[in-house]
Amino acid sequence: MPGPWINARFNDATHRWEFTRDAAGDETAAWINLVGEGDPANNLGSGVAPDGAVLMSNGMGGTVFGFPPTGSDNFVRITSADSLQDYLANKIVSGHGTNLAIQNPGSYETLAVDVQEAALDHNSLNNLLGGGGGEFYHLTQTEHTLILAGDGRVRTRSVDPLSGYLENKLDAGHGITLATLTGLNERVSIAVNETELSHNSLGELNGGTTGEFYHLTQAEHTRVANGDGRVRITTLDTTSNYLHSKVNAGHGIQLVTVSPGGNESLTIQVSEALLSHDSLGGIDAGTIQHLTTTEHNGLVAGIDAGSLHIHDARYYTRSQLASVATGSEGASLIGTTTFTNLGSAATVEAGLANVNQKNPPKRSGGSGNPNGIVTGIGGDVYVDTANGVVYMHIGAMASNNNWIVT
Repeated sequence: MPGPWINARFNDATHRWEFTRDAAGDETAAWINLVGEGDPANNLGSGVAPDGAVLMSNGMGGTVFGFPPTGSDNFVRITSADSLQDYLANKIVSGHGTNLAIQNPGSYETLAVDVQEAALDHNSLNNLLGGGGGEFYHLTQTEHTLILAGDGRVRTRSVDPLSGYLENKLDAGHGITLATLTGLNERVSIAVNETELSHNSLGELNGGTTGEFYHLTQAEHTRVANGDGRVRITTLDTTSNYLHSKVNAGHGIQLVTVSPGGNESLTIQVSEALLSHDSLGGIDAGTIQHLTTTEHNGLVAGIDAGSLHIHDARYYTRSQLASVATGSEGASLIGTTTFTNLGSAATVEAGLANVNQKNPPKRSGGSGNPNGIVTGIGGDVYVDTANGVVYMHIGAMASNNNWIVT
């Protein structure tokens, strides 16, 4: 009968795997399809591997190991030095705290290895050696029973020699009240007892000294809570009062309470009726002047407005300057630089009169001979621009003839 491992070799002559045969010449393993190293194009060998067969190759011409065909005895050994092979169930022995059991006998058998808790001692487990340094505690049966029963006793510290229930292990200190809430799920209530506490003893509330906060007396608190709303001007103010009484209207200022009896507010506004225009800065008789209503209206209307605007000899009216009446012409009111050829006239009117007395000749021009067309008087000059000829009038009276070529 073949053993559990079968040997086969690669035949270099036939380029295929061949399995070792037994004494009768039978192959001891089924053929397996393989692709040999160095010749990947060919399937080397033929046939089908049996159930669970495993082959391993270590290269061209290497050894292949396969599981023996189905139906052979599958004995095992513990090590290579084991002198006797046997079935797996006979080669494994249950040790301390374990149990072996064959599953599915006579079919697809497996071997179950179980832990047997009853065979183990809890005190023998690692890290559970009575709660020594760096280790975990384990309990005696009595301690375990107490926990399961919900005994719930506690100790204040590890050195506390006596355990007790929570309400007996807590003491109420100053300002603290303890109360046990009974029932199925009992609890201890820890609350602050305000009646035992003094507001003056609280930190940062020492009567409002320098750098600390103020606290209020009962009377002060009542006023604030009720919205008393009284104010002081500064910290030195000895009397608090409502805002309207603490704000005084100065010169030109008017205070108005809005929505009296409702959601009141205080309006501070300027009262023009209380201000004098004469008192405004930058307006005085020596620099910038301001006008009365009468003075303003007089200037706008163009009438005499008293001492601020007088139509006297210093000013001429529009009528005076526009006059053309003989002896009172507007031009006689306008002075001019004296010119000797104008008789040293000192006004525009006198200068124009001297010009008119000299009767200077006129100069005109056009196209063609001016005779019979252009009126002139002795001394006038006419230029015929079309023919480049200059004409002079020689008549003593104005006429359209008496033009001669010069």
